[in-house]
Amino acid sequence: MSLATQGVEKILKGDSLLKKKMSGDKLKFNVDGSPRGRPGLAGIGGVFRDSEGKVVCLFSLSVGIQDSNTAEILAFRKACELCDSVQRLAEGNIQIVSDSMVAVSWANSMDDFGAFLIFTQFLTLKGIF
Repeated sequence: MSLATQGVEKILKGDSLLKKKMSGDKLKFNVDGSPRGRPGLAGIGGVFRDSEGKVVCLFSLSVGIQDSNTAEILAFRKACELCDSVQRLAEGNIQIVSDSMVAVSWANSMDDFGAFLIFTQFLTLKGIF
């Protein structure tokens, strides 16, 4: 068993919320960001699961000195970068989940304009826009 697989098992055992199955062909990306201090050296991470709850992708990165809100939003942005289909994201087939009320509120409060900004950023990162 590789170290990567061992890490995935720990995530599966440690987080029962991530084990919940999604209906249909929905995919779920759980993300988090956290600094050590206010602001402080921050890291972001995420787990991308298919509708069966199987891990598709993991990420964990250092993002330098950030406050907690910026770290959470950077985690959200990284998830958008890693999503393979803008259309699936737009249709709601990919759910990005965060424990940050600020990041979730930011993404939801701007309605269509907020979605436009996120997808524009996604397209820019993919070299499409």
